[in-house]
Amino acid sequence: MSLSISQTIQKANELFDDRRPDEAREVLEKLLDEEPGNLEAILLLGEVYDTIGWLKEAVEQYEKAYEIMPDDREVLYLLSEACLMNYLTLRSREIAGKGRELFPDDFRFPMVIADSYLWGLPVEGKEGKEAEEYIEGSGDAIDECFRLNPSNGEPYVIKAELALLKNDKRSALDFFEKALEGGLELYSDQVDISLCQSILAFDIGDMDMGRKYLERCLRLVDGWEEPHFLKLMLFREHALMLREHFLGKPITPDEITSFIPAYEQLADRGFKMQKISREVRDFFIHLPEYRSRKQAEGIEKLKGILDTFSGKLPLCIIFQSIKKPSLNFLLNTYLKELESGE
Repeated sequence: MSLSISQTIQKANELFDDRRPDEAREVLEKLLDEEPGNLEAILLLGEVYDTIGWLKEAVEQYEKAYEIMPDDREVLYLLSEACLMNYLTLRSREIAGKGRELFPDDFRFPMVIADSYLWGLPVEGKEGKEAEEYIEGSGDAIDECFRLNPSNGEPYVIKAELALLKNDKRSALDFFEKALEGGLELYSDQVDISLCQSILAFDIGDMDMGRKYLERCLRLVDGWEEPHFLKLMLFREHALMLREHFLGKPITPDEITSFIPAYEQLADRGFKMQKISREVRDFFIHLPEYRSRKQAEGIEKLKGILDTFSGKLPLCIIFQSIKKPSLNFLLNTYLKELESGE
């Protein structure tokens, strides 16, 4: 007996909640082949694509939803956010702007606008006066967020990013902490911010604070219960890299092995950074060899990785684990170590 449309969507939801997003994807794709205009299935498939790292496909689903319901609050927000995650900053700002006009009481739209201005700096190549205007636009949008929802923690993340643009790392640390105190919608954001805080603390030379934030990050990773397996592995990998370098506890062979499924997912899903991610992984696997023999090969390899990053790092903190400044900082730290022969 075949399932009804509602039963099929329910089945996909159950698979997704059970951390089986690929199976949920197959169910939804088959359903949409037969019922291409089913909004509920389109939105759920967009969420599934986002979870497994198919960002372009997520945008495509939300664009379909937008064609069906162009004035729907959630559709506008999901599309603007998905475009942002796919570095379509102009489209993100366009859709979020429409959402702000239709729903002026919803703080999420000015928050997306604030992020789109920040991400737009590197993505759109803004410099000089244009860059100043984008920074001002981001700040104005964040002020609007606080007026609409003064107790929410998420706008503080962008405040932290704006502080980092001014190289004010201590203020950024404080804003990140306020973000955590105010509450964040996604558990992954808590992990991400704790990781960034540890990076900043180590960078300013406060080892005790860095250790505290890193330990919190690792505790959060151990308590992860969301169906974002790939994201979890990437956060955990970066946290363990920091643990090795700053706390003196090496990454074990078993821990390295535990990352392999995540890298297989990167390859299978065509993730944008799969090549650089594999190169980073391979570098750290061979790090003891590079250290012990002080090989120029290790320095050359790491410089190649950093060249790939150069000029391509968005200023965002949230969601972009593999492309964020924390990993760039960590790689530069190791490069200095290798070049000095320490």
